[in-house]
Parts: sequence; structure tokens; C-alpha cells
Amino acid sequence: MIISHNLSAINAHRIYQKNTRSLNNTLERLSTGLRISKAADDAAGLSISEKMRAQIKGLRQASRNAQDGISLIQTAEGGLNEINSSLIRIRELSIQAANDTLTSSDKIEIQKEIDQLTDEIDRIAHTTKFNQKTILNGSTSAHWSSDDLNTQAMIQGELVSVSSLGQINSVEGNYNINITSEETGEAEVLKSNIFEVAEIEQVTKTREVTELVEVTKTREVTGVKVEWDKVFEGYSLNASIRQTTDGGYVLLKDSGELLYQDYGIIRMDSDGTAFQGIILGGSLDEEARSIQQTTDGGFIVAGNSNSNDGIVSGNHGGYDYWIVKLNSDGTLDWEKSLGGSGDDRVSSIQQTTDGGYIVAGYSNSNDGDVSGNHGSVD
Repeated sequence: MIISHNLSAINAHRIYQKNTRSLNNTLERLSTGLRISKAADDAAGLSISEKMRAQIKGLRQASRNAQDGISLIQTAEGGLNEINSSLIRIRELSIQAANDTLTSSDKIEIQKEIDQLTDEIDRIAHTTKFNQKTILNGSTSAHWSSDDLNTQAMIQGELVSVSSLGQINSVEGNYNINITSEETGEAEVLKSNIFEVAEIEQVTKTREVTELVEVTKTREVTGVKVEWDKVFEGYSLNASIRQTTDGGYVLLKDSGELLYQDYGIIRMDSDGTAFQGIILGGSLDEEARSIQQTTDGGFIVAGNSNSNDGIVSGNHGGYDYWIVKLNSDGTLDWEKSLGGSGDDRVSSIQQTTDGGYIVAGYSNSNDGDVSGNHGSVD
């Protein structure tokens, strides 16, 4: 029996297939640039490389996140730099306005520029955005995490709001604070909403009762009945209120422009309706501090003044106690400046049982009406 074969051809074909597979692997590596492109190349090596690839992609994304954070900070910094420049200019104008060589029209022009700068600060705070998010008006929500077990949360805000129709809506009355412990990471603190700028209120001057804007609200808040409340627009750094003998009220407040204030007095009847507004002062600053109705039905008013014109007289230099006595109809009875060449500032005034008055405050003067100063303010 004869068996035909071609072993040399079969062996050549086997070697050809082996070389073809090797060539394909080489071409695959060349095309992908990877030494290990599939598990068949190196299963353990592929597992290690995939883990490293995931870490590298995560680090690259973290780097992009950091760049976005830097861009946000740079945007916020640009807005804050502009606000800072405006505030520096406002301070410069305020110092300039203290120059007694300026006329009233000069000071009015200074006030106009200050008003424009204030409007620009408001505009910057409300229009500075990053990726459509306003970052300087304090509206961005905040999420905090901390590694400190003694962390305290303090939440402020109104319990309810009242609509124009008198409907009471819950605003910030209920909170649910969740505390969780994370095992991953140590001393990690994540914060947002770090750029908060309080809105700068437009300061207006109220001269007559007809300019007073009243807002009346009656609402039930957690079982407490509010009979009435009033809001009087206008500058009010300090305020004091007293009930009068007729059941009404008298409100003492600062009232004036941004540079200079006067005493502002608002008289109201028992339901809060304003029926008289009184402005007292000179060309410079008057700071209202204390008011009391006197036994003759008038009012004694005390505060500080550095004016020496208008209805203010006898200023000794700097701020003096400025005492004003009004008649029952709100007209001026008499006024008096007390103090020395330094700053003398009132805290309170009261009528005494003999019909006189006692006034308290502090002073760093040692001349004029003041003697025996022990140093600094007494």
C-alpha cells in the first residue's frame, strides 16, 4: 500500500500562519500604540493598565475642574476689584466733601457721583456671572462638609412671608439637617457660596410727611397678633421710638443724604399713621440719638452735631452734644450745643422731676464746656 503525503507543504503552511498571526499582532500594536490591546496579549497587564487609565482620566478631569474653579475666582476677583475701586473713589469723595471751601452746589455734584458709583456697585453685584451663575449677589446655594465633630450650624431668616393678598407662606421656618460620617478621605472640607456681597441700599432723603412711604401689614405669626406695622423709607442709621401721652408715637431717626444727615422726627397717631415730619440740623452732620416727650407736651431731642449754621449754633469744634427742645406743635423752642474742641457724643437724655434735663454720653475734649478729662474718651 502506498500513502501519498506532502509534509513539507503542510509544514510551510503552518509556519506561514504563525508568521501571519505575529504580523497581525505587530500591526495592531503599531496602529493602536499599545503593547497590550486585549486580554490575550497579557491579562494581568491589561488589568493594571486599565486601572491606571481610569486614574489618569480622573486626574485630568479633576485638573479641568480646578481650572474652572480658578476661572470662577478670577471672574469674581475682577468684579470685586471694580467694586473696591468704586468704594475707594466714594471714600475719596467723602473726604473731599468735608472741605469747607466747597459750595453747596459742589457738594451736590459730589453726591451725584457717589450715587452713580453706588448704582454701579449694585450693577456689578447683580451682573457678574460665571456659566450663567451670578456669583456676587449671595444667591448661590451652599453645601458644607467638615471633619470637625464640634461643627455648629446657624440658620437665619424669616419664619413666614406674607403675600399682597395677606396669605401666609412658610419661608425658612423648618429645617432638616442631615449629619453623615464619611470614611473616605481625611480632613476634607467642601464649601461653596463663599462670595457673598450684601446689597447696598439706595439712600434717600425724606423732608416732608408727604414723602413718607407707609406699608401696612396685618398678619398672624405663630399665635402672635400684629396689630399694624409701618415702614418709612429713608436713611436711618439710628432710631428711637417713644409713646406719647395722647397714645400716639414719636420716632427719632437719622434722615439725610449719604454724606450728611439731619435729625429726622416722625409723629404718628395710635394706629401708626404719620401726621408730621420734622427735619432739624445744619449743613454738616447731625446724628439723632434720644428723644422724650416733656411734661408740657413738647419733646426734648439729643444727639451729635458738627454744624454751626442752619438752626445749630455754638459749636465748639468737632462733634458736640446738640440738644433741641420742641413745642407740642413741633416748632423749635430752643437749641443748645455742649462740648469742647474734641468729639462729644450723646447717648441718652431724660427730663428730671424739677423740669430740667439730664444728658449722658462721652467726650474726649478738655476745654469749652468740658473739664477734667482723664485721657481718651470719658
